[in-house]
Amino acid sequence: MDPQYVSITVGGPSYNTTANSNGYTFGTEFVSGATVNSFSNPTLSWEEQTQYNIGFDATLFNDLSITADYFNKSVDGLLFTDAPPLYAGTSEPVQSNIGSTESKGVDLTIGYSNGNSKNFKFNTSITFTSSTNLVTETNSDGTAFVPGGSIFNGQAHDITRFEKGFTPGYFYGYQTDGLFQNQTEIAAHATQTGAQPGDIRFVDSNNDGIINDDDKTKIGDPLQILH
Repeated sequence: MDPQYVSITVGGPSYNTTANSNGYTFGTEFVSGATVNSFSNPTLSWEEQTQYNIGFDATLFNDLSITADYFNKSVDGLLFTDAPPLYAGTSEPVQSNIGSTESKGVDLTIGYSNGNSKNFKFNTSITFTSSTNLVTETNSDGTAFVPGGSIFNGQAHDITRFEKGFTPGYFYGYQTDGLFQNQTEIAAHATQTGAQPGDIRFVDSNNDGIINDDDKTKIGDPLQILH
């Protein structure tokens, strides 16, 4: 009877998974075997959030009011896949609570009210907001990222990334530089396969003369706040 090859997968990242190997032949007898496909991580836990606000309210000259707040929110223990240690051989890496993000900023409101006037009353306020949102940790060397928000136009393209040093879920893709007007412009541009007059012209971000995935970069911030 020919040896049968099977794979056994148990649960999620909290459990080991095993898979068959090709075995080994001793003389004329084949002995099947199994190897560790991925290691377990019994220390998996829920993410942890820490948040605090510091602020004050003040009134000056009976007419001018100021409200200021500083806020900070940290999220630790997000699941990320790190590289396995060398002793793990060919086993798949396991997820660990190693990702983190930080959001911080300032809210400032300045208001004016001439409530003491009997003939004319006027109230107004202006609000300023500054907010920074960053991924502060992913894997041990900071190179891992999670793609998301894909589109399909003949090929699947991921349009967002969760990556260390950037805003969570920042927009990722090609920078554009107008439209090709004619064949002469296409010939003078970096090689953009399949380009025709009227097509979008992409920026050669790394100046290597070829438009490919290496030219993709951050093209937008979904959490940017403007006032």
